[in-house]
Amino acid sequence: MSNTLALSRALDAPSRWAMPVIVLSVFVTPLAITGTAVTIPRVAVELGSDPAQLQWIVNGFNVSFALFTLVWGVISDRIGYKATVIAGNVLGIAAGALSAFAPTLFLLDVGRVLAGIAGAAVFTGASALLSNAYGESARTRNFAIFGMTIGLGSALGPTLS
Repeated sequence: MSNTLALSRALDAPSRWAMPVIVLSVFVTPLAITGTAVTIPRVAVELGSDPAQLQWIVNGFNVSFALFTLVWGVISDRIGYKATVIAGNVLGIAAGALSAFAPTLFLLDVGRVLAGIAGAAVFTGASALLSNAYGESARTRNFAIFGMTIGLGSALGPTLS
């Protein structure tokens, strides 16, 4: 590695809070994916039982997450990976609040679509941050933690929901 590149990486070293924030942010996304299906019967009782709108509680998140992963990839190259993670977290909090307090199935579906967009931002920015901000040994360790966190979020989603 050239001295200039090494100096550049040293100046841009991530804070000690970067990894805990990334792990928490990444944990919430699979939790939101797998936990939602368990809540649909309760949602049907409270907000109505239109099958199409109930299905979009799950589909809205999944479709928007899949589509916006590509979009956030381009955006994060322009605005920066840290900014992408922050934008994803802010949008995720807003989407979660909208979903939690939605008075209708339609607004719940909108909240879930927004949550999928937010999750895509978090995953795109977080994986790029891990890839670019850490040296080889730290990168390997952090990606292992990243993967484990995704697995834990997926496994605990139905239980916590």
